[in-house]
Amino acid sequence: MSRPLVHSLHWNNVDRAILEAQSSVFAHLGVPLKQDLRDGMAHGAWMDEMLARDGDGIAVFCDIDAVPLNAGAVDRLVAAAEEGAVAGLAQTSNHLAHSDRIYAGPMFLAVKRSVWRALGRPSMAPTPDYDAGQLLSVRAEAAGTPVEVVLPNSCLRPMWNLAGKRVFGIATFYGENEFFHLFQSRKKRNVKVFQQICGDVVAGRPFDFGRYLVTLNGKRRMPKFLRKYFG
Repeated sequence: MSRPLVHSLHWNNVDRAILEAQSSVFAHLGVPLKQDLRDGMAHGAWMDEMLARDGDGIAVFCDIDAVPLNAGAVDRLVAAAEEGAVAGLAQTSNHLAHSDRIYAGPMFLAVKRSVWRALGRPSMAPTPDYDAGQLLSVRAEAAGTPVEVVLPNSCLRPMWNLAGKRVFGIATFYGENEFFHLFQSRKKRNVKVFQQICGDVVAGRPFDFGRYLVTLNGKRRMPKFLRKYFG
């Protein structure tokens, strides 16, 4: 089947290992990807530019440190967008107002350009009240346009509250292990975990959560009685 191009913004300071690992997963899954180097360009301004392009087709965004874990997950998100929904990974802006409202985050997001225009072309740039991409979900909810989100199911290091429904954090898995978002991708240990997970997807191996935990935390940072389980 033909899949829409997925757009992923990055700057010059992104570790090459992240770019290569992400690219390998998309190639393996048969999902077209464009890693767009726009050094210093704000994430929201870049998304606005992508959405303002001609046509009514679907715009699909993915953070540079995020990947789908199977092709079917992408197809389901795109199908929801084809039906007119704003579809993405569940996110909250805990550092801003409205932290109790879950929205479709741009770490993996699909929306028809015609839907975006019908909602008044909401900017994807952050505001004092909303994070990048959040206003799109706010406008959609106000207009009765469906907002479909994929909730996190686990993460290697919990960090943030998802509106009292779940937690998310460093190395978060969404859905039934359908998507993965690293967060804080400048840290070397986090980059190594991203490489390991992407490598397992490409090789068709089961996820080795024990291995990922050791890479992220190190055995010495675990309680002593747990270390034997992560050899």
